[in-house]
Amino acid sequence: MKNGAYKKIVIKLRLTDFYRKNPNPSASDILKAVTEMWRVNLDKAKSVDYILALDDKDNLVGVYKVKNAVDTGIKSGNSTRKVFSVDLVSAIELMQDFIGQNLKNLFPKGSQNPINYGELYVELI
Repeated sequence: MKNGAYKKIVIKLRLTDFYRKNPNPSASDILKAVTEMWRVNLDKAKSVDYILALDDKDNLVGVYKVKNAVDTGIKSGNSTRKVFSVDLVSAIELMQDFIGQNLKNLFPKGSQNPINYGELYVELI
């Protein structure tokens, strides 16, 4: 890691099915899709600093600072659904310049999973 940089754990949520049903969603629709009912490992989800929301073409449509992840207790397959609580203001200020950029190369190629974890290094200016 370079001087002045720090690591942030991110989770990428690809909203492919959501965009198929809602081709022109509002910001509040995207927020609802991002924060509600994901099948993720709770311990991993609690370690996430930011959620990167991508549309069906891997363009960044939202960045959310994670405050918490909670198990809903609602069964889905072998696990339960989780929800995220997020802080909108700090993430918007931090990543506003990146909204709309394509992040296709940021995560593993060929992944069909809408959820990927990763690390980003952010340099303090």
